[in-house]
Amino acid sequence: LRNPFRGLNDVIDIAGKVNFLSDKGLALVLSTIRSNQRVALFVSLPCTSGCRFNVDINSKIPALADKVAHHERLFKALWKQFSRLCSMLKYNIPVVFEWPRHNVLWKIPSVVSLLRKLGCFMCQFDGCQYGLKSAKKKISYVFKETLGFCHQCPQY
Repeated sequence: LRNPFRGLNDVIDIAGKVNFLSDKGLALVLSTIRSNQRVALFVSLPCTSGCRFNVDINSKIPALADKVAHHERLFKALWKQFSRLCSMLKYNIPVVFEWPRHNVLWKIPSVVSLLRKLGCFMCQFDGCQYGLKSAKKKISYVFKETLGFCHQCPQY
């Protein structure tokens, strides 16, 4: 595969350093993007609320209602903040977005609408094809059926 992001060699990992839901977190992401001439935004929001196990099984177990509701609230808040970020950027940077292929979040109208607005297109891949390994077991390859959406990348 050819790297469509040649020249974008620096990775600025914001996850875990600041709360993206806060004004400070949003400002950090925005300033990081704006202060770099050639930038691509790789987005990996939690997909727990849309996994089939939670949607089809855990949502029907009363003892898990609070946990399932927490995941749904977290996703909605993060998606709202991500949408806010995109509107501030005027959709002028490449965006790559990834969740498991069969996650139901891909079908949420606000997700579909924003991805269309961003001009994203779908691509399917399995993480093990690209050397994706478990964070816990560094030697174990991950077979993760993934569906990604990405913005038409500029030619650098």
